[in-house]
Amino acid sequence: MSPSPSALTQLLCDGRIGITQDGQTQQTWPVLVSPTIIETTRRTHVTYQSVQEMPE
Repeated sequence: MSPSPSALTQLLCDGRIGITQDGQTQQTWPVLVSPTIIETTRRTHVTYQSVQEMPE
């Protein structure tokens, strides 16, 4: 069951795109690094998990 359109929240974020990899499966995918929320369509509490950058 998909959520109703009124239950959706859109976010406008600023950040950088990084790449993460699963060493076991050798798959990679993009991730948002150091996101900053600029705007949201709903006035609700927004929670996100920030990922610490590892020095190269």
